[in-house]
Amino acid sequence: MASNSVTIRHPRSPEDIAAFRALCLEYAASLPQIGLSLQVQGFEHEMATLPGKYAPPAGAILLAFSGDQAAGCVALRPLDEPGACEMKRMYVRPEYRGQGLGHALGTCIVQAARHAGHRVMRLDTDNNMHAAIAVYTALGFQPRDRYNNDPCPCTLWFEVIL
Repeated sequence: MASNSVTIRHPRSPEDIAAFRALCLEYAASLPQIGLSLQVQGFEHEMATLPGKYAPPAGAILLAFSGDQAAGCVALRPLDEPGACEMKRMYVRPEYRGQGLGHALGTCIVQAARHAGHRVMRLDTDNNMHAAIAVYTALGFQPRDRYNNDPCPCTLWFEVIL
């Protein structure tokens, strides 16, 4: 998919996986308030073993590129509940924000989840991430009860039926 000269695609090489890792680490560093949440999620192990649970056919990683520059990313992984998956690691670099890239990434990962045969997609987010919450809502996500063990009191949970 191309949007304003930005291309969204699956990783094609070890360098693409490294770009995804770099974007995820940049995201984590930009939001120190979610450090405990990332620790509970096993973020360090996840980054060390990519693609890990994001591997096809039940998982997916998508990267957005502007030319050869990684502009953003998103991923999905299956959950233990049959037919359920989770959107993870959506991040758009600051210089690419405000151009609809988050919505485009979200649309593509929802399509990837449907293609993989998932029936429901869930996500969690920090209640201060207003732009991200607006994207999720525009994609049809609705608030739901807690579905994971995220310990942060600022966490919100969402899902969309695929």
